[in-house]
Amino acid sequence: MVKVVALLLFRGLSMIVSFYLSVLIVNVLGTEKSGVYFYIVSFVSFSASAIALGLGRNLLKEISLNQSRISYINSILMKSVGILSISYFIFIFIFRIILDYNIPKAITENNLQLAVIIIILPFTLNELLSFAFQGVDRLFLNVLYTNIGVQILLLISFLCNFIDNIETLLTLYFWFNFSLVIFGFITFFRKVSFTFAFSEVKSKVLLKNSFPLFLSNVVSQLFSFILIFFVEFFHSSGEVSYFSVCLRIATALSIVNFSVSRVYAQRFGKLVSENNWTGLKRSYFKSLKVGIFFLIPAALIGILFSKTILSIYNKDFVGQFILLIVLMVAQPLSFLGVIGSFILQMLSKEMFIRNIYITVYLISILVSVLLIYKFSVYGAAITLVINYSLIAFLSMRKVHYVLLQKTNQ
Repeated sequence: MVKVVALLLFRGLSMIVSFYLSVLIVNVLGTEKSGVYFYIVSFVSFSASAIALGLGRNLLKEISLNQSRISYINSILMKSVGILSISYFIFIFIFRIILDYNIPKAITENNLQLAVIIIILPFTLNELLSFAFQGVDRLFLNVLYTNIGVQILLLISFLCNFIDNIETLLTLYFWFNFSLVIFGFITFFRKVSFTFAFSEVKSKVLLKNSFPLFLSNVVSQLFSFILIFFVEFFHSSGEVSYFSVCLRIATALSIVNFSVSRVYAQRFGKLVSENNWTGLKRSYFKSLKVGIFFLIPAALIGILFSKTILSIYNKDFVGQFILLIVLMVAQPLSFLGVIGSFILQMLSKEMFIRNIYITVYLISILVSVLLIYKFSVYGAAITLVINYSLIAFLSMRKVHYVLLQKTNQ
């Protein structure tokens, strides 16, 4: 509980940074250009998930279950980085072909192709480091490497008036990510004695174990990007800005998802390794209670003050308060799905996670086309609610079934 509260406080501070940063981005760049920036950030996140091949989540699992095997931890991290680097160069080749067809439009029309390409690799490596730090119980660094460190540096840059256009913003975005990559590897191997023990884990096995998580994660990230893509394609970059800002505000509630899952994921792994099914069941229900305890009042506050929050941006954003309310309502559903997926992963149910994620996200993508075409950003928000509801229901149902089987053995 103490760790959850500590992470909530730090994550809460980081969300304030993210919120303030988004305000500055909108005010400095304007609604249209800020929409282009948010589009690029979404595209980078999707690209990172495709390049990472599910290695991050698998890395978390392997480190959590093998914390005493230092050489194994070194080996699996270095192998993951090597595979990820090869994947990145393959991605560049595919991306270069796509650019010839003027896709993605928001990137090509603003001549930002090179900026996007060079940002993707360090961004992806930082996500991998975040999982590695979580696995060795370095939760502060785990939080720092979930893009929060970069956001803090960008905020300082805005406050110092170093940024006045999107090109400068993206240049600094790259350098801050790159600097954190260097710092992260130095820090990780300073605390975890470095040894070259590549024979401890085979690349083929690593990819095989990561693949189910890769499919589910890349489809989920594709879904997130598709919402932005369709909003821009059918409507405008300004609408992208509205949706992105409201989603960023609503996902401030993800501090609960993040903090509870980060603390309990490692605990789930430890209990599974000990075959302590009763303890696992208790820990699972406790995680749900802790999450709901923080989520409900936070969501109510967000809903009640939705207009006030949006007025901080500009008068155009105030009219989007209903959009913000819908996205706020979706967050508790997201939490249930997150906890369910973490415990299923520790129970080695990656195939089930893959199947429900692929099925639900593909259905959601198809639904989003019609909803966004007809209702713009509100259609995107409704699609998110449908998506979170289905994942929460299916994952929780599976968790209860597996735990019932294990405790009755």
